[in-house]
Formats: sequence, structure tokens, C-alpha cells
Amino acid sequence: MKFIIPEAIEEEHRDLQDLLKAMAADGGEMGHAAQSVEHTLLPHLLKEEECVLPPLGLLAALVERPAQPEMEEVLPLTDRVSTALPDLLEDHKRV
Repeated sequence: MKFIIPEAIEEEHRDLQDLLKAMAADGGEMGHAAQSVEHTLLPHLLKEEECVLPPLGLLAALVERPAQPEMEEVLPLTDRVSTALPDLLEDHKRV
């Protein structure tokens, strides 16, 4: 089963990346600050997209029907979230 990140979250990530890139390109003090945030935030967003966000795609299926055996395929992803959580929380502090 494929777990698809909800479109609204993907769009939010894209918009945030676009905004940071535009601000960084403007230069100056604000541009420098945007580059700093971008340097920290973009790797964090990738981590989220790899293991945190895909399980959210399961929610729509669970609303429509009871849990199915193939939905257990999400468990390795949720295990990765548990393992990655300390680093993800540290990222939040840095941002």
C-alpha cells in the first residue's frame, strides 16, 4: 500500500520553500536570515516527508473504511518516526 502525503501539507512545504528562496535571493540582513533558516529547515522538511508525513495519508482511508491488513505496512514508517523524533524535535528548536 502506498501512503501519500496529504496534498495540503505538500503544498505548504512547497510554499514555505519558495518563500525562503525568494527572501534569500533579496539579500541583505533578511536574506541572510532566510538562508540560515533555509539551511536548517529544508533537511528537516525532507526528514518529515520521508517518515512523518506519509502515515498521515492513511487517515483518509481509515475514515472511509475499517482498517485493512495491508495498512499494517505503515508500521515501519511509524517505527522510523519514533527513532527520528529526538532529531526532529531538535530541528524544531534550531528553526
